[in-house]
Amino acid sequence: MLLRFNLRFLVVFVFIIQSNIGFSQVLLLGIKAGIGSSDLFEYKDNKISTLPDSHRLASFTGGFILNLKIKEKWFLHSEIIFEDKGLRTRYGCTDSIPPYSICYKSVNHNYYIQFPQTIRFLIPIDQKLKGKLYFEAGLYFACYILTKSIDNVTIYGVDHKYVDVYDHASLFGNIETTHRYDWGATLGIGMLMNLGKGQIDFNLRCDQMILAFVKDDYGGFRRYYNVISLTIGYTIPVINKDNN
Repeated sequence: MLLRFNLRFLVVFVFIIQSNIGFSQVLLLGIKAGIGSSDLFEYKDNKISTLPDSHRLASFTGGFILNLKIKEKWFLHSEIIFEDKGLRTRYGCTDSIPPYSICYKSVNHNYYIQFPQTIRFLIPIDQKLKGKLYFEAGLYFACYILTKSIDNVTIYGVDHKYVDVYDHASLFGNIETTHRYDWGATLGIGMLMNLGKGQIDFNLRCDQMILAFVKDDYGGFRRYYNVISLTIGYTIPVINKDNN
């Protein structure tokens, strides 16, 4: 399934490049890395809320990026990145005197391969055009890989740690539905700065899941991840023959 998904994406991606390369031959390739901060929201009884005792999870994000010029000041921006969507949970941790204190801490990581596709609009911010501000908006498509959970429990003064790796999409049968393929909206702002033959890309982005990660018909709720990321990338031109 993952292979077929990647092949379909590659075919569409090549088609987009070929359809645009005729009128603009400016193509930049590069890499990016940074930090993402994710949280889980629940939709139930026509209300949106965060889970009790949950906190945002900071994690690594990064991968490959491509910029294709489609018009003056307009670029098609594509990525293939690793994304970690999860949350931290902490409850029952008290200040009572041991051995009566009980503390539960949990970290859940849901690993994805993600394909953001946005349109960027560039705004020069100096006369020499060495720096450009940009705004971007679009969609992302993602494929869920697996989940890693780390539980730390302190009971009567004794610490216990449990680590589990599993496929969340294969659990719960007909009670819960976990979607292996995810899509959502992405909105960002950033700055491009010339460095050597390429460009440094500073990016701040928000991704909002639209297709629920978990749908529970019995409990009557749906859960969605939100990710805010701060990254730095570097691209170099592999084709630079601008016809505009």
